[in-house]
Order: sequence, then structure tokens, then C-alpha cells
Amino acid sequence: MELFWSFLKEVFDTWIEKVGIILTILPFIEKIPRVKKWLNDKPLVERFIPALWVIGALCIVWGFYAAWRNQYDAATTMRSKFEELTIPNLQGEITFLGMGMSPKKHDDSIVLIQAAIRNLGAPSIVDHFVASIRTESGTIVGHQIPASDKGIFAKMPASGDQLVLKDSEYLPGKGMSQPVQHGGGLEGFFLAYFIGIKVTDFTTKRTVVVLSYRDVTGKPYSIELLATGKSDLAFPSTFLKQK
Repeated sequence: MELFWSFLKEVFDTWIEKVGIILTILPFIEKIPRVKKWLNDKPLVERFIPALWVIGALCIVWGFYAAWRNQYDAATTMRSKFEELTIPNLQGEITFLGMGMSPKKHDDSIVLIQAAIRNLGAPSIVDHFVASIRTESGTIVGHQIPASDKGIFAKMPASGDQLVLKDSEYLPGKGMSQPVQHGGGLEGFFLAYFIGIKVTDFTTKRTVVVLSYRDVTGKPYSIELLATGKSDLAFPSTFLKQK
């Protein structure tokens, strides 16, 4: 009942505001020489009583709409705050994407995905990481390559730099180790093995690399990036033997 009276008060306040503005403007309009001559010194209110009733009714309608809108906005704000406290909201991006030929079979490839995930909602673990590629011919799911406690080494032939992928930065492990708090983030890497996909296929077939994951409620998320072929990687011949 209290909400109902609050709603009616908002309607009344809005109506008073609009009517007050109109009644304030009318005397100034009446003093305009041409208007005054046209009115023959008869008050504007008396000449247009039906029109003023219509305007008053429209102000009431506007008052109801404005009050409803205020209540709706307030409810939407409260719902958003409630969801922030109770529902995870994981927003991510792929920060680095590298592809390398498999040292085991040259017709296969290994994809390195480095990603950053931020939680804008309730605390949640992040799991069920899956890497896939999407081309014009369809979607192919990669095989997850587990991390190594010895670290994974990959070389970037173009620059000569070497990447060291530590077990502690492996996304599936970090995502399950502890919940990502509201406003917190998760950064790390993921490796996937694609059978029958050459490194050159990533650029010639306009391949999009997709990393999927889920929150504690099972809600799925995905982030993606178009492969450009600018980050080729070279893995040592012993790489897959360490798995």
C-alpha cells in the first residue's frame, strides 16, 4: 500500500509541475500586444477553458507515465545490483593467439590461447575450458593439452623470443583453484591440439579461434579472435612427449 501511495504522489507532483508551468506562462502570453488585442482584454483562461481541460488531462496522463517510468528505472537498478551479488558475469578477451606446427605430425597444429577474464558479478569458479576453430566449412573442436609441471617452451621464429608457459598460469587449473571475486580477474593460457589442421589453414580459410568456458552455475561463455598468422610458434620435438 505504501508503494501505491508513493506512486500516486509522484503522479500528483508531476501533474502540479506541468500545470504550474503552463499557468506561469499564460500571463506573459496575454501581455503580448497582438495577443491582448485579439483577446479583447478577455482572460486567455476564459477563452480556452475546453483546451485547458484537455491540457490538464494530458498532464495527468504524463504524470502517470513519468511515475511509472521512475518506478521502472528504480526496479531495473535494484535488479542489476541484485544480479551483481548473486549471478556471475564473466567477460573475457583473447590477449594473445599463436599457432605452431605439431612436432609429431606436420598436418596437425597446436594453438596457444592467452586470455583475460573479468568477473562483473557474483564470485565464481571458471571451468570447462574448450578451444575450437570456426571456418566457412564448420566448427572443429580441439583436444586439450594439459600443462606440465616442468613448464612448456615455445619459440617465436619471427622475433627469436621464447615463451615459457608455467603450470601455475594454466587456465583450467587457475579457474578451479579458487573463485574469481566480484571485480576480480583471471589470466592465463590454454593449449589445444587440432588434428588435420595445418598452420597455413588458419589464415587461408579465415579461421576464427574460439575459447569457451562456464561459470559455477553452468552458464556458457565464449570469446573469439580471428587468426592472422602473425604469431607463428615453434614447439620443440620433445614437447608432446612431456604430456
